[in-house]
Amino acid sequence: MQIHVRVAGLMLGEAITEAFDEEVPGGGLTLGQVLDALDKNRKMGKKFFKRLLKSERPPTILLNGMRIDLPEGLETKVDEGAELSIVSPIAGGK
Repeated sequence: MQIHVRVAGLMLGEAITEAFDEEVPGGGLTLGQVLDALDKNRKMGKKFFKRLLKSERPPTILLNGMRIDLPEGLETKVDEGAELSIVSPIAGGK
């Protein structure tokens, strides 16, 4: 299954701007499974997405333009050709 991934913002102490197409094995995967697969390819570094989700200020995740609430949104199904955007929060707090 091919998806388009965009990662932008200040994350894990680094300014990041990346956009790439990625082939993830299987179909009918959840967002959590897709993020695990992206970690396995290490394009963004070892366990980047896992560390990002556990960070003090987790990112905003958009799937095909729709905001995903964490952690329950990790069970959202991801379709072929999906666009996954991960951006750092720019304002707000707890």
